[in-house]
Amino acid sequence: MPAAVPSPGPAHAVRNIGRVLVRLNRLVVPAAVGMLALVGAGAMSPAMLLLTVPLPALFAGAMAAVLVPGFPALASARRTVGLAVAAGAVLMPVGAGVGRLGVFGPWVLLALLACILVLLTDRLTGPGNSTGNDLTQLARSVPRLPTGALISSWQESSAALGAATDPARQERVVHLRGVLLDELSRRDPAGVERWLESGDDAPQEHLGTGRNRTW
Repeated sequence: MPAAVPSPGPAHAVRNIGRVLVRLNRLVVPAAVGMLALVGAGAMSPAMLLLTVPLPALFAGAMAAVLVPGFPALASARRTVGLAVAAGAVLMPVGAGVGRLGVFGPWVLLALLACILVLLTDRLTGPGNSTGNDLTQLARSVPRLPTGALISSWQESSAALGAATDPARQERVVHLRGVLLDELSRRDPAGVERWLESGDDAPQEHLGTGRNRTW
């Protein structure tokens, strides 16, 4: 008799439910945000819209461009900055839209935040949060990145290496770390030597260049 095929366990069912929730929220969140923004924008004057849409969008985009490692070299970083701009643009109209819903507004907002939390969790912990193509792009763009971005990428690659289960992905992460280490050594050889001798995980305390140096 052929061997019995083991039935999927509870963990498999939970993963399937999680994937369904993520796909559903990818449809629900943009639709809900769009409707709330339209309702809120309809209640705002044109002058108020001119103040509350472009300014938060520019501020959010500028902050994301500074804080997101690999921008503008990486496609994923550009997408993240684009999402930040969009979020800043709809922030005030969505708030006004929630206010127009009266007593239901807080409940709608809580439900929307829960859906957004599901998407953020998937983005941060899912296997596709840093693809092989992004790793390759980052390795190629290392010489053009500021030192602060190199340090951030090194720290993120440490976590990525520990979470990687695919041998090909592990190889790409190891290659990226080698490229990052070579570039940091070129910029501050004495600092890198101090860091390696110390055995610390984080290099920024030992590099004389500091995180804000952009050469």
